[in-house]
Amino acid sequence: MHLLNYDTKKTFFFASLETNTLGYSADSKKLKIAINKAELTQLDMYPIPFYLFGIDENKVLDYFICANHLDATKNLNGILTRFPVNATNINLLWMEVAKYWKQNKEITKFVSHFN
Repeated sequence: MHLLNYDTKKTFFFASLETNTLGYSADSKKLKIAINKAELTQLDMYPIPFYLFGIDENKVLDYFICANHLDATKNLNGILTRFPVNATNINLLWMEVAKYWKQNKEITKFVSHFN
């Protein structure tokens, strides 16, 4: 996805969407989704900004996390609900991606606030 309203150079990030009708973990801290180790290993191959979005189809709520540096030795069984998709977090995501591309002339390892 490309950032809008950023003029210096092309800025973009990758996104993966997972939908769910299974609800949340018992403590409500995670939206239940399932991503296996092989898929996580593939996600970890991308050093540029990569976000994983989880969509609760029943409540029509969305959450996201940074997919960079997820533990690929285990299956992922949920997305933390700490970062809902809202204006504040999307603005922070925009700034994070813009900062990455402004500071890096070449592709380098990405570190995110959304872990």
